[in-house]
Amino acid sequence: MYNIQRGELYMNITNFLSLMLKFALPGVLINDVISLLSIANKRKDNLRCSEIYVPYFTDNKPISKLKIDCERLNCLAKYLKILDDKLTDCEKRTLHENLQTLKVCKKNFFSLSFHDGLYIPKENKILVATIDSLGHELLHMSSTKVLPQDIYLIGYRYINRNANIDIGNGLNEGYTELLATRYFGCSTLPFENKENVQIARLLECFFDNPQYMRYLYFNHDLNGFIDYMTTFAEKEEVIQLLIEIDELNDLNKLITPLYLMKSRLIQEKLNEWFKSKVTERERINKFDAIYNAKSRKKNDKIKKTKKLLTQHKNNFV
Repeated sequence: MYNIQRGELYMNITNFLSLMLKFALPGVLINDVISLLSIANKRKDNLRCSEIYVPYFTDNKPISKLKIDCERLNCLAKYLKILDDKLTDCEKRTLHENLQTLKVCKKNFFSLSFHDGLYIPKENKILVATIDSLGHELLHMSSTKVLPQDIYLIGYRYINRNANIDIGNGLNEGYTELLATRYFGCSTLPFENKENVQIARLLECFFDNPQYMRYLYFNHDLNGFIDYMTTFAEKEEVIQLLIEIDELNDLNKLITPLYLMKSRLIQEKLNEWFKSKVTERERINKFDAIYNAKSRKKNDKIKKTKKLLTQHKNNFV
């Protein structure tokens, strides 16, 4: 795509990066960005002399005043390549748009209120305390649309500041982490947030084609998700389900019987909805494998413990 003579490459690379990332040129491909980032990483000593802005790894400061964070740069390039391979063109539109002005800033764990990472939609900025959190936050960036009048569409989350509405955060966090684990092989959510992931996995089973759930997520289409789920329940019931998952998400700092009981009640409701409409044995088996996972683990633990205790007893008879 870029015809650059070898002798001019290192002199002009900064201009290409700056132009691509600041002005959102049409037709820019993720692979082009990755290749340029790779060259920039190899020639960071030369780049550090240029007074340009490269949002990816300079925290929006001139490179001459800030050393390039190679770890973040390489991780970002790796994750972008994975998304480019996995997603369809329709699912990458928002990624392409937001990629042009994305900023990645390193923060400490305490400044992020004990979070590993955070995405700020209004500023299109990712704050990371640990490198593993970058994948999760990159998915938030790839599925976020900021609209006028303080309206934010973030995957399956809808925020309207003026109307004081914020719904879908619980489902959005669970599904985002499900994709992060699936695509990047890393998980940053603490133990208690795994309930959100479990619920997202169950909801994925409701779709004849799970790719459609992913399509709705990357096109920030909560309405589309609600409309699809009306096949299984009334619209008001689906909205109520989203609110209950949000409430579960708000309880996630408290590993209490109330939190676990609420999660179980949500899963029982999904089980009822699913079994009332789906008849294909393969889909039912897949759903049951997820739904009964905890019970199966508990039973396996009981059997294993019983066997070990029996062996221990026999050894001392």
